[in-house]
Amino acid sequence: MKASSAAEKNDRRWYVLLTVGIGTFLSSLNTSITNTVLPVIQRALHLTLSQSEWIVLIYLLILMLLLLPVGRLSDVWGHRRIFLFGFALFTIAALLCGFSKNYATLLGGRALLALAGSMILSVGPALISTTFPAKQRGRVLGIQAIMTYIGLSLGPVLGGWLTHVGGWPIIFFITVPFGLAGVLLGIWAVPNIVLEHQKHLDLKGFFFLVHRRYDRRHLTVQFKCNHAIPYAAYHDSARLLRNLNLGFCTR
Repeated sequence: MKASSAAEKNDRRWYVLLTVGIGTFLSSLNTSITNTVLPVIQRALHLTLSQSEWIVLIYLLILMLLLLPVGRLSDVWGHRRIFLFGFALFTIAALLCGFSKNYATLLGGRALLALAGSMILSVGPALISTTFPAKQRGRVLGIQAIMTYIGLSLGPVLGGWLTHVGGWPIIFFITVPFGLAGVLLGIWAVPNIVLEHQKHLDLKGFFFLVHRRYDRRHLTVQFKCNHAIPYAAYHDSARLLRNLNLGFCTR
């Protein structure tokens, strides 16, 4: 019985990689595709340049802020639960962005996308590390990193074409089928991992992390350096996602 259960787990581990790869692809695709069509969104919603910048910045700020705390939270509440909730929230947030008729709704949807993205990106490498043996781990994490580059590469091409065909909301609707596929595949394939030694969240450390990363001076520098939207924002996003995956792969 135990041998049968172990064999079934080994058979499903590649589906775990597929599920994590879908999540990584969605996060990077969402970043690059939004940066590409940002001028179109700005004209459609009659936004100023500073307002349109926030559509990009709100995603990056929340993503960088929550990656570590959400990863730690998944150690307490369970990797599977946080990962699947992130996929479901990503799908709902994409629908909210697509149906947005005003700036506030779109900004709120992008914030929810960032929250969902932090759940997917922080938990994904942990699922891979606990599912695959050490001798396969480097190759598998490398495959996950490749999914990031695929999403970043396809974003500008798909964004321009889809916006030309169906308008800017379709760039968010296109991620919904992938999100639903990730949820269903994750429910079936992702194992319920229970850690032996669980610790509480370090709320004091989280406070100092927020203070260090997002003090007034840092935000002012970011605004001064990001006026060349979408070019600068695209490369900042690509650099962030690349560094995240390289950091996970070298752990």
